[in-house]
Amino acid sequence: GGVLAKKIILDEIKGSDFINRGYEEKKELLEALCNWPDPDTEELIIGFFKKRGFFKRSRYQELNALAAHCLGILGTDRALEVLRKNRNNKNPLVQENIVKAIKRIEDARKG
Repeated sequence: GGVLAKKIILDEIKGSDFINRGYEEKKELLEALCNWPDPDTEELIIGFFKKRGFFKRSRYQELNALAAHCLGILGTDRALEVLRKNRNNKNPLVQENIVKAIKRIEDARKG
C-alpha cells in the first residue's frame, strides 16, 4: 500500500504536465504527498517552493503558494526556516500561504 501509493503520487507530481494542472488538483496531490513526511518529500516540496518560470509565471506562483502550504503541513524546522526566509514574497497568493504556513507550524508547536 503505502510505498506504491507514494510512488503513484510522485509519478503524477513529477510528470511534465503537472504545472499545467488546475490549482485544486495540484493542491490535492501535494497534500497527499505530505502523508509521507520524510526528507525526500521535504526536498521535493522545497524545490517546488523555490521553482521559478519566466513563461507561465502565474502557474509557477501557484506552485510556490501550494508548496508553502505543504511546508506548513510538514512542519519541520527546515520548512519553518525556508518559509521565514521568504516571508516578504512579492506575490500576494504566495505570501498569504507563507504567513498561514508559519502560523500553522508555530501554533502546532505551542500545543
